[in-house]
Amino acid sequence: MVDAFADGLPLTLHAGGASVDLVHVEDVAAAFVRSIGVLESQRSEGPGLSRYSVSSGRDMTCTELMDVFHALGLARPEITYGRPGLPARRVRPWRGICVPGWTPRIGIHDGIARLLAHRAAVARVTEAV
Repeated sequence: MVDAFADGLPLTLHAGGASVDLVHVEDVAAAFVRSIGVLESQRSEGPGLSRYSVSSGRDMTCTELMDVFHALGLARPEITYGRPGLPARRVRPWRGICVPGWTPRIGIHDGIARLLAHRAAVARVTEAV
């Protein structure tokens, strides 16, 4: 999707009803660090939960995600729908108990803006080489 919006390439969607729960990599790293502390404290206190969820708490459809890119000033790509004939199905992310004491800090708009800025910086460096 990033390539389609940033480079004007066509975008093929296969599961129009699918949802994603996007969490910025910095937030994911913080969740893993926090979970180490939680699991270590549980070990000293006795058995505890050993599986946690890292979630933004918000599912987004492809259409909603495309709206974020568009809100950041990028033109909508040409969209095609692949794999005709496959049965439609709704796919939702798994969500369980979140890591205690952790919450995501980077929102979807800021996270995508950072991704696009990083992508542009890498392209500039690559062109300079």
